[in-house]
Amino acid sequence: MSTASSHQHVACEKVRLRQVVDVDIVPDCTAIRRRKAVLEQRLRRPDRSGEALALLYLDLDDFKAVNDTHGHAAGDRLLESVAERMRGLLREGDLPARLGGDEFVVLAADRTAEEAMTFGWRLVETIGAPYDLGSGTSARIGVSVGIAMSPEHGSRSADLLRVADAALYQAKFDGGSRCQAASGDDLARLSRLLSRSAPEPAPQSAAA
Repeated sequence: MSTASSHQHVACEKVRLRQVVDVDIVPDCTAIRRRKAVLEQRLRRPDRSGEALALLYLDLDDFKAVNDTHGHAAGDRLLESVAERMRGLLREGDLPARLGGDEFVVLAADRTAEEAMTFGWRLVETIGAPYDLGSGTSARIGVSVGIAMSPEHGSRSADLLRVADAALYQAKFDGGSRCQAASGDDLARLSRLLSRSAPEPAPQSAAA
């Protein structure tokens, strides 16, 4: 990757990290818009003491090609189908949400890291199956999934979204249509990005 491309990528990642902590959430993936407080409330429920939660961050692969080729109406139908397929894989207590565009999250209840990874790969397989767009037209997309665990990677929605986003970037970098759990390398990369995006300290005035 060239130096210019690297700088551009870092700038784009800073924007993503700023946006991801304050996004609108759609609890059933298709209906009422709500804030990230929905996730925060679920994470801070008093009855979840000792419960392991997984946050899966999904980003559709090649969705733009569907919009460009078949139009936005077809793209909207495909998103509805994606949400329906996601709901078919959820267990009681799971919280799905749409972040906007072609990005979704699932806060999966009572999952170990291994179970979360198995669930992530099921999402990849299920969402990656062909879609009927009507009028004899079909399309195929993929999905990349990044996973963060609570409490291991944090207990706040903003922290988990950041970590899962870092894992999602790695899944995309590795070719997409795959599931990636957050690793030490992901956390180190996230730490570097956040440190680069931190404001410069104000200059100190001369001592009186």
